[in-house]
Amino acid sequence: MAANADLDQIEADRVDDPDGAADRLVSEFRKMVSRRRYLEVLEKARSDEVPWSLVPSIETLARQILPGYQVLITTTPDMNYMIGWGGNSVTIYLPRLHRANGFLHVLIGHELFHPIVTDFFVAEKPKYRPKLRDLCQQHLAKMGVPADLFFQQRLDALLDHATQQWEKAITELMCDMGATALFGPAAIWTLSGFAATQEMNSPPTPQSQYYPPWRMRIRVVLDFLERKLGAGDLLDQLSIQLEQVGLAEHSTALKSSVSEEQMTFGSNDLASEPLRELSVQVYDLVEECISDAGDFVVAKASQFPKRWSETLQEIPLLLGRLMMNVPPSELIEGQKQESKAASMTGIVMACWLERLRLEKSSQLELDTFHRLCRLMLKAIEDAELKRNFSDWAATK
Repeated sequence: MAANADLDQIEADRVDDPDGAADRLVSEFRKMVSRRRYLEVLEKARSDEVPWSLVPSIETLARQILPGYQVLITTTPDMNYMIGWGGNSVTIYLPRLHRANGFLHVLIGHELFHPIVTDFFVAEKPKYRPKLRDLCQQHLAKMGVPADLFFQQRLDALLDHATQQWEKAITELMCDMGATALFGPAAIWTLSGFAATQEMNSPPTPQSQYYPPWRMRIRVVLDFLERKLGAGDLLDQLSIQLEQVGLAEHSTALKSSVSEEQMTFGSNDLASEPLRELSVQVYDLVEECISDAGDFVVAKASQFPKRWSETLQEIPLLLGRLMMNVPPSELIEGQKQESKAASMTGIVMACWLERLRLEKSSQLELDTFHRLCRLMLKAIEDAELKRNFSDWAATK
């Protein structure tokens, strides 16, 4: 906010230069409004607004996949997750109403990939721009638009529309794949649950900010999970481990939930969705790009050593604690005197499997769900504290 001395000087100069003084006053007002926005972000980053238990673990994750960035987690009254970035800072916005919903916060993994995927477009956009232009030219010619100056104006506008569709679709799909590369099936279950509150087949339009249809998004990450991450063998191994330690209900919940998602979203039929002809053609180019986009995401996610595929062996141990309503923060092994801190991805997967087991047996009451959320958030907090203490003790 402008200091009183600055305002007094503007007032004094107004007599000699009224227009200049007015411009300076407007400038001071603009700066005040801009700085107020940052103050509001900082105010909503307080521990009573943000689930503090998540913050250290998310900062650790961000340091590994976004090296050089400083992270601030804050809240918003919107019912969505968002991210803003610039320079060397990243701001993650959580929906304030869902601050205690540990399951939904898996979507932070999606947001963290937004700054990453911009690098992908530097190389790929020049390859696809001519293809998009050809589609738009063919579309206008088919409509019978004469090849004159009006045609060129229509072509430029249509190409901008098609490019935004293509880029938004690839961006959101890559971020979905990023969350899946970090959290595995837990990310898909979260995305699917979030999508259940939306219109599954909404076409990409300027009004919807060109978001791709949810049905396609879930189908793409299911395919990514299987083809790029090799989830089939990994989940089979996890299922066997769960059965060996007497957790057959969790094994059944795991297999049936993955199967149900594939049956619901496995279709590749875009024609069944309300997309117009040009949009369908644009999405053919999206499909053409997905494999390279998936390879890019896998390479970036590999910078996080504790991603889901590296922590599956923790899940049976964590479920044993969780079923006794104890935060699943430690890997307690009978033959060892000291336990290790659990990973964030292991905790999330264990809590999701317990939630799925309860849902399948019709035992997931509202208070049970809230308790599971508290146990998850507490486990993430305790595990990070234990991990930091162990690292500190190792240096002594």
